[in-house]
Amino acid sequence: MPPKFGKKTKKDLIPVNDSIIIAHRGLDEIYPENTIAAFKAALKKGMAIEIDVRGTVDEHIVVMHDDTVDRTTNGSGEVAKMTLSDLKDLDAGSWWSSEFKGEQIPTLEETFDAVKEHGTAETTLILEMKT
Repeated sequence: MPPKFGKKTKKDLIPVNDSIIIAHRGLDEIYPENTIAAFKAALKKGMAIEIDVRGTVDEHIVVMHDDTVDRTTNGSGEVAKMTLSDLKDLDAGSWWSSEFKGEQIPTLEETFDAVKEHGTAETTLILEMKT
């Protein structure tokens, strides 16, 4: 029988070696959030990745937290009202640092490719669907 709410025993705790470190939007403290650069950096450190995905007007899935591109790109507008081509024309790195100029908003497929290339069979990818 499980312990009552609020009463945890030592056996209920997750051992440290079973813990997962999750890079929120990639390593967004060091790299522009939700970009392939941020994902690669997290994967190289063996971290799981949490990403946010949204749909475009032409039914592609892209990685973007906000409902607009205003905060994290050189553009403006709602992701849901833009085409993939519109989004690919934007710079998603310069707002963070000139070092990341030209970084693009990734598609979900591009993110999967990065995980396959830079992750391992044990890599965890957590998707949050935005609407």
